[in-house]
Amino acid sequence: MQMVEWIRHVYGNYGGGPHEQANKFPTSEGGCGSHRGRASKTRNYVCPKCGNGYTVVKSLKRHLRYECGVAPKFKCPYCGTRSKQRAHVHEHIRRKHSGQRIYIIDSP
Repeated sequence: MQMVEWIRHVYGNYGGGPHEQANKFPTSEGGCGSHRGRASKTRNYVCPKCGNGYTVVKSLKRHLRYECGVAPKFKCPYCGTRSKQRAHVHEHIRRKHSGQRIYIIDSP
């Protein structure tokens, strides 16, 4: 195996050559040929309880500890929307209640 082939085997074909550049322009389907969307990532870590899949083991551990089979803990003070993650309620308040003070109610 030549050095260039070995590097492409180990690291993939990052950057590519002139023949790979053609795939980086929009295709007839409207997307970019070499762009991978969010849905194309493999979800190797699957929750044994509910079947949710995650690309990173840390996300699965968080899911098992704080989310799976647990009632939503965090609540929006303005409309009562609930979520299992504080960041989701924070983003909800920022988008839906713009101009309001951002604080989150923790429920036991």
